[in-house]
Amino acid sequence: MRRRKLLGRLRGTLCRSLLLFLCAAAAVATFVASASAETWPSRPMLVVSPFSAGNASDIVARLVLDQVAQRLGQPFVIENRAGAGGVLGVASVARADADGYTLLLGSSSISASVILHSSLPYDPLRDLTPVVMFGAQPSVLVTSPAKGYKTVADLVAAAKARPGELNFASAGIGSASHIAGEKLRLAAGISVQHVPYRGPSEAFADVLAGRIDYYFLPISPALPLIAQGKVVPLAVSTPQRLPLWSSSSSRAWAATCTSSPTSDPRPGHSD
Repeated sequence: MRRRKLLGRLRGTLCRSLLLFLCAAAAVATFVASASAETWPSRPMLVVSPFSAGNASDIVARLVLDQVAQRLGQPFVIENRAGAGGVLGVASVARADADGYTLLLGSSSISASVILHSSLPYDPLRDLTPVVMFGAQPSVLVTSPAKGYKTVADLVAAAKARPGELNFASAGIGSASHIAGEKLRLAAGISVQHVPYRGPSEAFADVLAGRIDYYFLPISPALPLIAQGKVVPLAVSTPQRLPLWSSSSSRAWAATCTSSPTSDPRPGHSD
């Protein structure tokens, strides 16, 4: 009963706003007897972001949780614990006390880690309890203007002309940016190098500096730099072009996965 009231209060407060996943230590299921869901929260709540500061979930959480805190009457303290593609941060939440005061900003990396790692210091099904799914946001494939790539076809052609020389960044092994980069590699039949970083900020910095050829990242942190012309968008992870790019050369990433990356399958469109 206490668990239902606790999770229900979180859902009612958060599900209308955040665009992320939120998980709590699974031991919340046995919410300590001395605690009362009716008085929760009675102190600040720790929210662990398993990637470095500046990632998409971090940006959204800091904007929205301030408003949520006003409704709950207690602040959220966001702490970045990056490393191992998010595994370190997730593990710290899985080991947390079962008091409902340690939360996790989760993402697709949680499920990917199960597949990519032979062993983990936690079991996501046993040690984490999903609280609410906030939604999703598309990723965008970007490159530095200095690279000269205007389309996905340009990028693929360069990779095929120089096998093994081009590289792509990710926010860590098992992150969404890593999976997307591998999907492009397989779909296009190219040989490229994967360069994992501790988090999105570090990866994006090297894209801007021209040391990385391309990178997939959530659209929210990419939009300002795209608008400023600091990076070039080549594709999005949605079935159709986004409305703000309806007349641009940025194509639907789904088309790259299901057809030849050198041509757009829809009449009147080409890369």
